[in-house]
Amino acid sequence: FMAEQVFAAGDVVLDIGAGIGGFCLPYALKFPHLRFVALEPAEEYVQILRRNVARLGLSNVTVVQAAVVG
Repeated sequence: FMAEQVFAAGDVVLDIGAGIGGFCLPYALKFPHLRFVALEPAEEYVQILRRNVARLGLSNVTVVQAAVVG
């Protein structure tokens, strides 16, 4: 994953089907200059993901409980 070459500061990365944050949390830690929007429809996962974001002190991750259809 070559985020340094693909993304610029302030770019937004969508994590569709974020689960508990297996993708977006490590990358949000590694690339604090990027914004992450984590979309997850399951309430139980959303609660865990929000706790993980808070525990890690990540201000660049927004958790949205939503499903993507289409």
